[in-house]
Amino acid sequence: MNGLRWTDYAPEKQQELLEALLEESAATYNFQRATKDHAIPELVRYFYKEQESTTTAATNKDARTFHIHADMDSSQMSKASKDQVEIKIENPKKQEFATALKTANQGIKRLERLYNDAQKLSAQLQASLPEKHKEFQKQLDTFSSFFTQFRLVTAAAEKQGKTDLAEDVCEKEGGKLLHWCDQAAQHMDEVTLLNKRARGWMA
Repeated sequence: MNGLRWTDYAPEKQQELLEALLEESAATYNFQRATKDHAIPELVRYFYKEQESTTTAATNKDARTFHIHADMDSSQMSKASKDQVEIKIENPKKQEFATALKTANQGIKRLERLYNDAQKLSAQLQASLPEKHKEFQKQLDTFSSFFTQFRLVTAAAEKQGKTDLAEDVCEKEGGKLLHWCDQAAQHMDEVTLLNKRARGWMA
């Protein structure tokens, strides 16, 4: 501060400079100094108030560094106040249900991309490799049936999520959705492999 490097001075001189700065600051800003003593000299703290209950600043001294902590402005104080607010979830089961629903919707988007890809491959196989197309289409039909059911179940859950569900209902429906999500993951792996095989046949 002020171009001073505390390590350039002996401890006695550091203390003298500190006192001078505090006195000058007190005179400039018209506040009452206060000191909190400590058995360890390096932990002595110096406090003062610039305005009662509104503006405060503290200066702390250690062996080498002199810190001045500025007041928070109004925006910082507002943020600090918000950070200290305790958030209470009144229906945690509904939150779990919402999370399961989000997972299901994400799964549907991924399955839809795989399904669209598979349909294009099916058309190509039908034109170039009819014997392989039959094998491919049989597995694709199984996947298509599951995909349709999965979308219907998820749509129904979304509709339920817009109502005031009891905790036991949320738990039951959330568990059901997660079970469908597990099945979707298995189908996803199977269709990914199926599409890969189809590309291999046409390579």
